[in-house]
Amino acid sequence: MKRVYVFFIAFFIVNILPAQADGMLWRVSGNGLKKASYLFGTIHLYCNHENIRRTAIQAALDSSEIVAMELNLNDFNTFIAIMKSNMKSSGKSLKKMLNPAEYRLVDSVCQILTSSSLESFDNKSPITVLGHFIISKDITGCQGPLPVDMTIADMAKKGGKLSYGLES
Repeated sequence: MKRVYVFFIAFFIVNILPAQADGMLWRVSGNGLKKASYLFGTIHLYCNHENIRRTAIQAALDSSEIVAMELNLNDFNTFIAIMKSNMKSSGKSLKKMLNPAEYRLVDSVCQILTSSSLESFDNKSPITVLGHFIISKDITGCQGPLPVDMTIADMAKKGGKLSYGLES
């Protein structure tokens, strides 16, 4: 029964959250634009960063002046804000957000995916808990996946590109 829940969560993450496999980097041009821009699908977790299509990304970076990401991963203060957000209390217990049957279900999934009980995440926001689920080895197939955004941010920094975040 527990494996069924893991399957449904994995199915949701693999089929609904990520962008198209061949469509993560889009060229935007036309309609009077003087220079093309590039749009990259965001926060796609990869286990093997050696398989990222760096050539296409590098070509897009080389022809760009500015790199705007969802979050500016080249800004130390962004990492501080992410850490504070993950540690921040939601102000409401998960036991109060979920009915007993829902709590037992999410707790069983939590134990499978994180090897911890849901109680260890009490007073955290549901999105923080989901974040821990998404990066689990049972979902990603690897230990410690990284978002491709980190690779792009690093490539932009090495190329001396200005980086901005669209969100705080």
